Amino acid sequence: GRGAAEQPARSGAGAGSAQTLKLRAVQHISASTQAAADGTLSTGTTLTVVEKQWRPPSWLGLMSHWGRRNAKDELMASFVVSGYYTAITMALFTDLGYYKANFEMAEPMSWGSGAGCALLTDKCVTDGATLYPDMFCTDSSDATLRCTSDRQSLGTCAIYQDDNIPPEFQYFATKQGSRRGAMMEYCPFIAPMNGTGCMDGDEAIMPGSVVGPSSRCLTGENLRMGSTVVGDVCVQLRCGEGTLSVRYRGSEEWHPCAPGQTLTPPAPFTAGSIRCPLFSDVCLTMLKHSDASSTDVESHPKHLAMVRNNDGSALAVTSAPLLLLLIVIGTVIVAP
Repeated sequence: GRGAAEQPARSGAGAGSAQTLKLRAVQHISASTQAAADGTLSTGTTLTVVEKQWRPPSWLGLMSHWGRRNAKDELMASFVVSGYYTAITMALFTDLGYYKANFEMAEPMSWGSGAGCALLTDKCVTDGATLYPDMFCTDSSDATLRCTSDRQSLGTCAIYQDDNIPPEFQYFATKQGSRRGAMMEYCPFIAPMNGTGCMDGDEAIMPGSVVGPSSRCLTGENLRMGSTVVGDVCVQLRCGEGTLSVRYRGSEEWHPCAPGQTLTPPAPFTAGSIRCPLFSDVCLTMLKHSDASSTDVESHPKHLAMVRNNDGSALAVTSAPLLLLLIVIGTVIVAP
């Protein structure tokens, strides 16, 4: 992350050990916060919310950042991209004792939701296979475009050969995985490609997609355009009161899109369908992300935290490191 030192390689720690779990859950620890919290934060509200998200052991200690491997799209992950203000971060503010969080404003994060303890205790990929295909990928040869976890871009599986991968992060027969700088413990995932953002990408390299401020990525099932295998596609969304409608390539009409429903798009598509997502996966963050798309470079939109001080004034932050700094030094920025 920006200004955060990466944890050194961890030898001698078993995959199921308490130390490994703590390091996986919260990497890139601030020395100031660690000293203040005596290494971990295990207060009630935070643990209650964390247990709802991942269902980890109750003894799991928490520190200054949620490890990106387990909370990739969260504001307090060690590398901020989507920066969702989930109930997990709001609970952390609540447990500090200085802030009151409006949990009704919490943003959902599908990454890791309900995955169970195995996400924290086991490897993301074992012998080239994963129990979490919606989170991790295993085939670097598949060039089919897929949705990134935040549904803001299209991408492919980020797997690279790297002879320096530590033994505890070796998931395949050969030493390969995501790049060290991705801060994913070398776990392979769908990484966005240049020019494939649903909101500002280049449709020329995104077969079947419609790019625009209201576009997000939906799963394609055997979609084809003639001889071209399409993969997933960006479509325009219109969110109502708990309802979602979509407009895709080849149609000017809005089509109701209930969770799990499949829609068959017309020409230029020649086969396949589009699967409708959960309303919460795409609609609850539409306004917040209306001016930016997912990227793995350090260029992020400014967001306003849904947290207030006990005196009612708002706390505004623009990134996880800045948020952490505010916690450590007690500084408050009043939002306009």
